Order: sequence, then structure tokens, then C-alpha cells
Amino acid sequence: MLLIKKILDLKLVKDNIFHFMKDFLISQEISDDVSYCPLTRFSHNKKNTDSSPHDALKNVWDLASLKKLMLSLNNPPLQKTATQIVFGEGVLHPSVMVIGEAPGQDEDVQGRPFVGQSGKLLEKALNTIGLFRDKNCYISNIVPYRPMGNRTPSNDEVSFYLPFLKKHIECVKPKLLLLVGSVSSKALLDTNEGITTLRGKILHCMNIQTIATYHPAFLLRSPGQKAKLWKDLLTLSSLITMVK
Repeated sequence: MLLIKKILDLKLVKDNIFHFMKDFLISQEISDDVSYCPLTRFSHNKKNTDSSPHDALKNVWDLASLKKLMLSLNNPPLQKTATQIVFGEGVLHPSVMVIGEAPGQDEDVQGRPFVGQSGKLLEKALNTIGLFRDKNCYISNIVPYRPMGNRTPSNDEVSFYLPFLKKHIECVKPKLLLLVGSVSSKALLDTNEGITTLRGKILHCMNIQTIATYHPAFLLRSPGQKAKLWKDLLTLSSLITMVK
């Protein structure tokens, strides 16, 4: 009896091994086809949860919510080395929205755009054609944080902040745009042409009539070019008269 029991036990073990190997080989054949592999199916059907920081812009309709969103960004370009955000300043629905490239040292300290030497030159020029930031003008920059050493913003930095600037324009709703400097002009007009080529023309950005001109910082270094700024502002002034 003992011998018979051992034989039966051995047969049971062999049967278990046979069924195990059969199941294993079948599962291997199935896994060779990724469409039948449970793990592969899961990875194929897995939704991409990565979201762009720009996705939230579709829910922004005013300046307060735009600024709140920008302040909530997780380590955006230039933020770490800047003192504070320089968002923008002026009135809604202005005759003109002025857009520069980036805050300088004075702007970084005060949190206001165009308040340094170049800003004072620009403001004086704007005042001569009746534009004031507290009455009929709005001023901002394509990049809201000061680059270290007042360097020119990189292409990546400009590209990151461009969607926020476009939403900024949508919220401000200006009648006209004045782009000062090559950086803001190239980015918003989506062109590789330099400011020397772009200025002196009536352009269009986001279906808004636009004038591009030299950055006031350049004019401080090259005062002989101020006459061209004045000519561009006269063109802008004529447009203001037409859109009133």
C-alpha cells in the first residue's frame, strides 16, 4: 500500500508540473503579441497626465487671474534670480499697449515696467503724442522677470512667456500696439526680420494694427536715431486719431 501511495503522489507531482509548464508556455506565446499583454495594454491606454503650464490660460479672462496664474507657476524661467514679477501697468482698453523685452534693474526693484533711464525716455516720447500710462496707455514686457545682468532674454525664455503675453494683450484689449525693440517685435510678429526692417511700417499682430520701433535703451546708446523714434510715433499718433 505504501508503494502504491508513493506512485500516486509522484504521478500527481508530474501532472502538476505538466500543467504548470503548459500554462507558462501559453502565456509566453500570448505575451509575444503586445496587444494581448495586460501590462502593455495598460501602458498603451494610460492617459498622459503631463500638462503644460500654458494649459490653464484657457480659463483666464482678466488681468487679476492672469497675474495669479503666473505667480503660481512652478519655477518658471528667470524667476529665481529676479526680485519680483514686473507684470504691467496702465489702463484697460487703452489707445496703445506698449510692449518691451524685459525689466531692467530699476524695474526689478520697483515692480513697475519702464521706470529706469530708458523708461523715462520712452515715457517722455509717449507724452509728446498724448499717451500717459494712467490715462490711455498700458505698458508691459514680453518677459516679466529681469534676466541677470540685464542680458537679452533667450529664445526659450521668450517662447515660454509668449502665450502669457498674448493672453495679457487679450485681457487689456488695446486699440493699437507699439512694440519697442527687436525681441518683442520678432516674437509677436513671428518673424526673423530685425527692427531696422520692421520699423516705419504699419504692421498687424493678433488682428491689431501695430507699430515697431527702436528700444529706448538703444536710443540712449545711439541718440542720433531718436529722430526715427519720433517719426514712428507720428505714424502711431495718426493711427490713434483713426481708431478713436
